[in-house]
Amino acid sequence: MVSFDRETVLLPSVLAFILVCCCFVVDSRADCGIPVNTIVVDRQPGQGNYVTIQEAVNSIPSGNSQWIIIQLNPGKYEERVNITSDKPCIVLQGYDRYNTSIEWNQGTTENPFDTAGFTSNAENFVAKNITFKNTYNLGVQELPIAKAVAAAIIGDKSSFYDCSFISVQDTLADQSGRHYFRNCHIEGAMDFIFGNGRSIYEDCEILVQPYPDPVNIVKSVITAQERANEEQTTGFVFKFGKINGVQNPPTWLGRALTSFSTVLFKNMSFSSDGLVNITSERWDNMGLSVTGIVYAEANNTGSGADIRSDAVTSEKNLSVEQWNYYTDISFIDQDHWLGQQP
Repeated sequence: MVSFDRETVLLPSVLAFILVCCCFVVDSRADCGIPVNTIVVDRQPGQGNYVTIQEAVNSIPSGNSQWIIIQLNPGKYEERVNITSDKPCIVLQGYDRYNTSIEWNQGTTENPFDTAGFTSNAENFVAKNITFKNTYNLGVQELPIAKAVAAAIIGDKSSFYDCSFISVQDTLADQSGRHYFRNCHIEGAMDFIFGNGRSIYEDCEILVQPYPDPVNIVKSVITAQERANEEQTTGFVFKFGKINGVQNPPTWLGRALTSFSTVLFKNMSFSSDGLVNITSERWDNMGLSVTGIVYAEANNTGSGADIRSDAVTSEKNLSVEQWNYYTDISFIDQDHWLGQQP
């Protein structure tokens, strides 16, 4: 920071220099400077700077502090991509999510993060117009049913626009940090939005698949939020989006993997076409005490929005102030990081 005594007399040119420097210092608090470079990835050699996304990521210097745009030309990128924590300030932009995808095929009954086709550990990350897909179990029932993560989001201040996340179980690991999803499509059957992120999903479509067990009827579960204790301020907030389904699977809105699991749905369209059956229980507290769990619904429409049973013991009746706290953008954006991203 520039400082000087109150009595110091400055020439106009010197004062102007100081003002420019001060403005630069304030702007740098956004963590990342203006975009300085665009890297083009194309699967066809000679059409871009690199043929794989990971090569493009690797080319960015450790400790990068300027926004770098990685432009993905249309194509199916069948590779595992890992953005490490020392490479912040990346914009990953596809042509559109219907013609640009990052796909991987791996499942496990152990640690789901071992299967992730895409992992972002860095702060200040933006993704646009990309489909993240783990193809394990998709349309194949004879394989062992297993966890298969399409994307794992671990870094703080991460945002996604017009993206799709597709898998069967554990599709999107919204694991930690503050995240914003806008106009995204998220698809799966079991715990397919899980983790301990502090996230808002706005204008997003949630597509529920039937759980592909060829023998037993298993309820599909949309969320498995993992807030660990009362001191944490994490949770998943869904607003102004819609929930649809495939083959009318019986569905829970969420289940509690921890005693402080927090998920809210407000102003959502709940299967107006009747293609998903949100069960009367709605939530599964997994035998845990409901005292610290925050599950809530408000102003939703459609056949699935009808709370048909007083057995919904996990739901909370929140005050107007509580609803405002969770649904206002300040829930994730107290320091205005979203407006500072490109």
